[in-house]
Amino acid sequence: MECDRWCLFEMLFVSAIWGTTNPFMRIGAKYGSSAGNETGFLQKSLSTVANWRFFLPFLVNQFGSISFTFLVARLPVSIVVPTVNSLQFVFAALAGQFLGERLSQRGFFGCFLILIGVILMLFTELQKSS
Repeated sequence: MECDRWCLFEMLFVSAIWGTTNPFMRIGAKYGSSAGNETGFLQKSLSTVANWRFFLPFLVNQFGSISFTFLVARLPVSIVVPTVNSLQFVFAALAGQFLGERLSQRGFFGCFLILIGVILMLFTELQKSS
């Protein structure tokens, strides 16, 4: 199956889900109780589920993982995997910036290079399918 405009939207959506949830999980993990206070696996698991600041973004992230699996099963792997995995870093950087994390100059330049590469790859794929 060729990749069309709808497939591009699906890849962008999955990338956004994966990328934006990562900074939220990182921040939510800071609100959890320290691992040294809990002794057993069950206590640690319950503590993680009770920490809604971590657990809600984690659930959304898992929805993104399931969606990614369906994309890989349905669309060309050579397009889906590099596109989604690279764009998730861009979305993570943007979400982190929005949440107050600082993006270095190298990080900004890396995001720019990723976007240029993805645009070129998808442009050539759309040209092939036309």
